[in-house]
Amino acid sequence: FGDERCAAQLHALLSPYAHLLAFHDLLRTSAGSVASLLGELAFTLGELDAAVAHYESGIALEERFGAQAARLSTLVQLARALRGRRRAGDAARATTLLREVAATAPSLGIDWPERFHLDPRTLADRPRTA
Repeated sequence: FGDERCAAQLHALLSPYAHLLAFHDLLRTSAGSVASLLGELAFTLGELDAAVAHYESGIALEERFGAQAARLSTLVQLARALRGRRRAGDAARATTLLREVAATAPSLGIDWPERFHLDPRTLADRPRTA
């Protein structure tokens, strides 16, 4: 929620577990890789290089374990971090990642424009409604 103090604390606490997958105990569902969660925290802290590195690690782990839905979420977040970082090639890479999401999500039953708040024509972020 943009709380940088809490994000920094959580990042420090979760860092030793970056190589693991996270699960919701009560919901009995995967939350994806801890590395991807660390990417979210780094993104919140404005550390976009670290966020990109975490997301890339998370994607590799999610691919290895076949966590397809989690991988799509991480691809979207990586694209957002790349767009925010704005280095040479980042925008094109972000578009490529989002096109992959658009092509893959329907086969998993994911309504990707709704789930990820993306415009299906432009792949741009849409404002979130309450």
